[in-house]
Amino acid sequence: MSARSKTAWGLFLTFAVLGFMLVTQARVQENRNRQLDLQTVEELTTLVGTLSQENDRLQEEVTELRLLAVEDRFTEQDRADSLVEQERTLAGLRLLNGVVESSGPGVRLELRDPLRELHAYELGQVVNELKSAGAEAIIVNGRRLSVRSAFGNFGERVTLDGVVLTAPYEVEALGEPDTLISSMVMAGGVIPTLEGRPRVSVEIVKRQELRATRLENLPTYVLAAPSREDGDGAG
Repeated sequence: MSARSKTAWGLFLTFAVLGFMLVTQARVQENRNRQLDLQTVEELTTLVGTLSQENDRLQEEVTELRLLAVEDRFTEQDRADSLVEQERTLAGLRLLNGVVESSGPGVRLELRDPLRELHAYELGQVVNELKSAGAEAIIVNGRRLSVRSAFGNFGERVTLDGVVLTAPYEVEALGEPDTLISSMVMAGGVIPTLEGRPRVSVEIVKRQELRATRLENLPTYVLAAPSREDGDGAG
């Protein structure tokens, strides 16, 4: 082989080796790039999954906080409604006990009984019927009734809380007039029953304004105190 051929063959081998090395390096780099790309996708997938879980957790917390806020709001509303109801009940008890003065529409009854046929029981029926119909305050012959008031008999006379009443009996009741009248005049009710007595008559009229004064000499309540004695007293 001539020197020229040897040189050409050497150059060929050199270029072949260099080409092989370049191709190998390119493939290695491509594989590395693919690995890097795959690794980035996995990391992003993991990150997205983590963020999604965190978002779900935060969403659950927001939902729970909203539910708690709604429950608190309902609780506060229930407390407010309960307080209003308690105040209304207290106001009603004050009226029934005559602790406060009151005024408003109502009805006025005049029971004429010249033969003194009516007794404490009949007047008690009249008052009870008015209370059942929603009367908030009742006055009999100028005396306001309380929850402790009671009718009695003294001979042929009717008494109220120990005070003798004189006929005709005047009964005033504060409340919704139409409701009170309907309750009193319905068939089989108090007024038809009373008018079944000889010479007994009842007149009932609406009043736009009635006034019930505050009761005097209200009872004084004494609160009980816990016993200072230890044990059950045995020994």
